[in-house]
Amino acid sequence: MLLMNKIGRNAVKVLITGHKGFIGSRMYTRLKDLGHEVIGFDFSEGSGFPDVSEQNLVMHFGAISDTTEKDIEKLMTFNHDFSCQLFMACSQAKVDIQYCSSASVYGNTNGESIEPLNGYAWTKYLFDRLVEKNLEAKAWPMKVQGFRLFNVWGKPMDEKHKGDQASLFTKFYREEKVQLFEGSENIYRDFIHVEDVVDIMLKMIYVEESGIFDTGTGQQRSFMDIGKAIVNDPFYRPQEIETVPFPEKHIGSYQYSTKCDNSRLMKLLEIDKEDFTMPEHLVDANAYSTNIFGDLNGMGKSRKA
Repeated sequence: MLLMNKIGRNAVKVLITGHKGFIGSRMYTRLKDLGHEVIGFDFSEGSGFPDVSEQNLVMHFGAISDTTEKDIEKLMTFNHDFSCQLFMACSQAKVDIQYCSSASVYGNTNGESIEPLNGYAWTKYLFDRLVEKNLEAKAWPMKVQGFRLFNVWGKPMDEKHKGDQASLFTKFYREEKVQLFEGSENIYRDFIHVEDVVDIMLKMIYVEESGIFDTGTGQQRSFMDIGKAIVNDPFYRPQEIETVPFPEKHIGSYQYSTKCDNSRLMKLLEIDKEDFTMPEHLVDANAYSTNIFGDLNGMGKSRKA
């Protein structure tokens, strides 16, 4: 494909939606640093619609990511309807597209089946379903790659704007206490560093296969383990862990366990699954969780975040 032949060697045009968000901003910066022509777009009321016809690639990060959002019409408008319109535009222009989905579609099944627990997860699944049906019917004239992201973390200054939806690493950065729900020793997450997500998506540009790919480390850590790692860490600095009652509002809509089966993705990237793990020094937000990506075939070497 044109993009695969050029990116990393010549400047190409990339449209990024959600370029001011946590992951989108990191991708925007990385591509800019690599010398590519990057256009950012944020969908909001009155923002119009992006022109994809002159782009070599569209990377779709923009979404309402608040899992507690109750306004279903708002969620459908931003997370589903806009995504559908964007894909139709890419289809007509025959422009490849990558987009971010979410492991929230699995609920508490650890990836074994679809079980959305909230409105956000449903909007992500409904769009994934549309993509899958069209891929099965070979209806897309372009390459389509979706990434079901597990629990993405990174530097607190990059993630702070997410507020209550930020990872534990960011939420309690420089706070006096780490507040955890009662029973947090039994709440597990598969944490993947934001820079690894960026690396994976960039390297997948070289992979011809379309599809939706589970994207995580395949490793779990409990919230209690994370809390203990943060406490007294010289970078994060909280002094103690405080447990609080589990909120009633989360009952029935909360994921207690996430764990990614990334075997398909690792095979496509020709990476030994056993090598892709979280670092021993989990709390080091300035480091990648892995350095196995090498020079990304000319797209830039792995480096500090």
